[in-house]
Amino acid sequence: MASVRCRVCSHDSRAAIEQAILNNKPKAQIALTFGFTYTRRKDNKVMGDHKVIANHIDHMGEAFRAAMDDRDMASGEALAARMRALDAEVDKVIERANDGMPVMVADVPLLNDDGTPVMRYDNRLLLAAVREGRANIEMLAKLAGKVEAEPEDLDLVRAHLQNPKARALLAALEELTSETQET
Repeated sequence: MASVRCRVCSHDSRAAIEQAILNNKPKAQIALTFGFTYTRRKDNKVMGDHKVIANHIDHMGEAFRAAMDDRDMASGEALAARMRALDAEVDKVIERANDGMPVMVADVPLLNDDGTPVMRYDNRLLLAAVREGRANIEMLAKLAGKVEAEPEDLDLVRAHLQNPKARALLAALEELTSETQET
C-alpha cells in the first residue's frame, strides 16, 4: 500500500499555511484560502476541508506543537507583564487617593489651625482604583492558570493582598460603605 503524501507539505504556500495555523486561524478557513476544498452535496456549497489541515498538524510532530506552545506562552507572559504594569498604576492612584489633595482657594491651599493644609479625599476615585486592582488580580490569577507564573509573581500578588495598608483600606471602605448605606 502506497503512503498518502500530505497535501500541505507539498503545497507551494506551505510556510503561509503553517503561519496561519500558528496564528490560530480556523482550519476550515485556512483550507478554503489555500484551495483544500470539497463541495457539499446538499447545496453544492464549496467548503474548506479542515481535515487536510488537521492531518498536517498531526504529522508535524513535537517541534510544531512546541512552536505553538511557545507562541501561547509568549502571549500569556506579555499579557501578565502588561497587567502588572497596570496594577502598578492602580497602586499609585490608590496611594494618591489615600494621601488626598489639598483644598485650594484661589490657587492658595486652605490651612487648618495648626498650619497643615486641609485635605480633600476622593472616595469615588479610591473605590474605582480598588475595583480596578481587584480586576487586575483576578486577571493575573486567570493568567497564572494558563501561564507558568514565576514564584516572585505569585509572591507579589500575595504581598499585595497581605499588605497592612491594603487591609486598612478595605476596612475603611467597608466603614464608608456602611455609613453611605445608613444615610
